[in-house]
Amino acid sequence: MKFLCIGDSNTEGYDPRSPIGEIYEKNWPILLSEYIGIDVINEGISGACVGTDFSYVLNIMDENDRLIIFLGSNDVYKGHSVEKIEANKQILNTYKYV
Repeated sequence: MKFLCIGDSNTEGYDPRSPIGEIYEKNWPILLSEYIGIDVINEGISGACVGTDFSYVLNIMDENDRLIIFLGSNDVYKGHSVEKIEANKQILNTYKYV
């Protein structure tokens, strides 16, 4: 079993203090993996929103794997309405393992 994390720059590990877009040496998926002792795969993408297509992640998942979704920050930042975010969330509902 492994955990696959999809999300935005918070998941990817972007360091907001960095002027050139560096990522933390240890982002939260790495820390989670170290803490629980299970493989955690980071599929975070800077700029991703709730409607971003992460379906490719399903190709690397087994039926015992778990999907962790950490999205929404960019939707709020971009001023998306609650209705738009809710509509985009339907994409996530199509994923087999969600």
